[in-house]
Amino acid sequence: EPQGTTRAGMAGAGRREVSFYRSLAEQIPIKIPTLLADQPNGEWLVFELIQTSISSNHWKADQYFIAIDNLVSLHDRFWSLDKYLEIYNWLGRPLTRDFEIYIQAASTGLRRLINRGALPIFTQKPAYLSMLEDLVDQAGGIAQELKNIPPTLIHGDYWPGNLLMASAD
Repeated sequence: EPQGTTRAGMAGAGRREVSFYRSLAEQIPIKIPTLLADQPNGEWLVFELIQTSISSNHWKADQYFIAIDNLVSLHDRFWSLDKYLEIYNWLGRPLTRDFEIYIQAASTGLRRLINRGALPIFTQKPAYLSMLEDLVDQAGGIAQELKNIPPTLIHGDYWPGNLLMASAD
């Protein structure tokens, strides 16, 4: 994992992982691996191995519903606790202090996609590129709507390959 800081002085990815497991892991309402050992700035981390009952490649609707329920549990646990979460200065706050950096990164990424030429997915589905452009253009309005609901802790990389279905035992 990268060392140092990223995005407006936020802790790098490895340091955020270490900080999360040292500070918040015991408060997470779903099963997560135990951090067994680490290098304090996040250069390396060792976790317990959790046996999965089904690979994310083979998920069906039931597994996705479990993942959604777990995400809801995570949000519910930290709903409206923004003042409490502010003490963890390594957490990102993309809708407050570093939102403009995310918009700039999204715009830059989109320009790179456009300048690179027609990628197969955009040739096959040209509306996708238009949707991405609209999303970047409307990000400020979307963020404003999100600012009107209570803040919560979210998982920034919530996709099946980064989740697991643990055995019931």
